[in-house]
Amino acid sequence: MDQNFECPDEEKVKEAKKSTIREKRNREKEKLKKVKEKINNRGDDKKQQKTFLKILECASMKGASNWLTTLPLQEENRTLNKSEFRDALAIRYGWRPKNLPQKCSCGAENTIAHCLDCKLGGFVTMRHNQTRNTIARLLQKAGCKGVEIEQQLLPVEGELDGVKGVEKGDEARMDVTAFGLWGAWQRAFFDIRVFDPIAPSYAQKSINTLFQTHEKEKKRKYNKRILEIEKASFTPLVFTTTGGCGKECDLVIKKLATLISEKTKSPQSIIMNWIRTELGFTLLRSCIVCLRGWRRAKNTHLTEEIDFEISHAQTKTTHHA
Repeated sequence: MDQNFECPDEEKVKEAKKSTIREKRNREKEKLKKVKEKINNRGDDKKQQKTFLKILECASMKGASNWLTTLPLQEENRTLNKSEFRDALAIRYGWRPKNLPQKCSCGAENTIAHCLDCKLGGFVTMRHNQTRNTIARLLQKAGCKGVEIEQQLLPVEGELDGVKGVEKGDEARMDVTAFGLWGAWQRAFFDIRVFDPIAPSYAQKSINTLFQTHEKEKKRKYNKRILEIEKASFTPLVFTTTGGCGKECDLVIKKLATLISEKTKSPQSIIMNWIRTELGFTLLRSCIVCLRGWRRAKNTHLTEEIDFEISHAQTKTTHHA
């Protein structure tokens, strides 16, 4: 019996993999098309139909489902408890979470959209900062140098006189800055925005339009200043609360995947999936905190103002007595 075995040609294997992926994506597109048709034929009012379709589109975006498909490994910080998992599904599909209070501490009606946008409690700022920190870690992982957060921009000294819409304040800062992403000596600046596409104020706008609007707003505010004064590049990194990202952000993610792949000798597709999973979990956890984090009324004081020097002196006096 002949037991000689020849490995298949590597190019044929690659082509077979690509063909399988294409077929899978085509099947998924067909399924998505059928689901959309069912929603349109349900007889709901137009507003509700638009909301369902937008939720479906958010759930179908790159990176939006990574938290569902990844292995729940504790060492990778990829685990959710049962309450967090239920809340994550509620955020993903627009369901009202169980045991969510009817009223927010700010006095507004408590909905998912309100929780993801309410500034009370500082959770929206926390979401932004955690996303910023994850981007900074990814840049370091890619081998970029001089990675800094909240870097203050050089002051404007008349260079932008007459230019409208540009941020000219001396305290202007960028969320993240680094050398080496686009070129060895090229400095890159990044500013982050996370928005909820299902918010009532965005009801009449498509997700692509929202991404473009947020990216243009950031560029109008900072691009000219960074190009003219910092002599560097600027990229707005716009994310949805469900884990999707805009076109410019997607380019940065692909570049990061290329650099990390070259550095670690790992397949770029695996690195890309890992990056999207890291960002997805960062956004997911921060959104769950926005949903369940305790918000106190502004006039509630849990602690009194303490003069620590007087308190320390009184403690010493009591002890010696």
